[in-house]
Amino acid sequence: MPQFYFLNFEETKVLFKILKSGGIKDARFVGGCVRDFLLGKTTNDFDIAVNAPIKHVIEILKKNNVKYLKPRVKYGFVIVVIGKKSFDLTSLRTDVQCYGRHCDIEPSSDYIEDAKRRDFTINAMYVSKEGDFFDYFQGEDDLKNRKVTFIGNPIDRIMEDALRILRYYRFCAYLGDYSHSYSEILQKAAHLVNNLSIERLQNELLKTIYSNIIINMMYHDGILQRLSEDISIDSFNRIKDIETTDIIRLCSLFSFEFILNVLKLKKTQKQLILEYKKFLHESLEYCFYKNGEQFAQDIAIVKLAKLNIPIDFNKNFKDVGKFPLSYQNLPKNFKNASKILQKCEKWWVNNKGINSKEECLNYAVNISNETDSISKT
Repeated sequence: MPQFYFLNFEETKVLFKILKSGGIKDARFVGGCVRDFLLGKTTNDFDIAVNAPIKHVIEILKKNNVKYLKPRVKYGFVIVVIGKKSFDLTSLRTDVQCYGRHCDIEPSSDYIEDAKRRDFTINAMYVSKEGDFFDYFQGEDDLKNRKVTFIGNPIDRIMEDALRILRYYRFCAYLGDYSHSYSEILQKAAHLVNNLSIERLQNELLKTIYSNIIINMMYHDGILQRLSEDISIDSFNRIKDIETTDIIRLCSLFSFEFILNVLKLKKTQKQLILEYKKFLHESLEYCFYKNGEQFAQDIAIVKLAKLNIPIDFNKNFKDVGKFPLSYQNLPKNFKNASKILQKCEKWWVNNKGINSKEECLNYAVNISNETDSISKT
């Protein structure tokens, strides 16, 4: 077994020395950092299991003036910060009774019992400070075979925590496991995702949305339909072979209303989605004129997904310059000036900007007269 790089961090050495000073001699790295190392990947998430109550761990940290965050004594968890690195420390425990994400737990000193409560074999591998590797459920073999396997009875694991349904698909996407081996079980358990918070659901979804195959698996198993009734797998599949952003893939799968009103996205992400909604039915030339080439290319993908409008990948956008008409050019007491100018500007852009100021003014006046005559009838 090669040397695990995170054992060589100075921060790791300091932490294990401090733990040893308090009598904790058998702390072990576990989970994602071990899994990713075996896959040849690096990470900034480091979980450490300790065979001691978290209260005792906190006492040791205080005694040695070590910074720690978010202590959750009930769940045996604390984040330790040393230098520029942080470590998530969790006490060995067994889950006695689970209520969704919340469990009644009992402390344990047995690493095998601790491993049994974890979700998948690939997340239940441990490494000691000496570099000894512990794999109680053949997780390394599953990694080599690109296979996501529940530990023990999958129904029990899912009933303990329904988020494991979404995590299963996420790790299938991560490893490229397209076997769909738990499909029947997941279909029967699909209703359980309704008990999860939207924050946790979208966190897993955004880590999976890039995988066309897995999203289709989730749709086949009825998982996505539990998140929203307003969903279109056909729209999503129209852009399956196009390299694009996770946000655009999200827009192709769900309605704008669901994304904006239900999901808890960042403000900048919601602003972008609002722009997609606003410009969905506008010409690409106008999208380019208002927001630039990247936006025009992105909205073209959204149009393909939602409206089934083919993309012209050879299309070149032309900079038409500045719209020649302004409020100052309009006659006095011009009604609905803002809306009329906007319509005139779109007309001018879609005409490739060839119309003069005088032509634009005539067009604006005609629109105004037509609008006025309609309102009088």
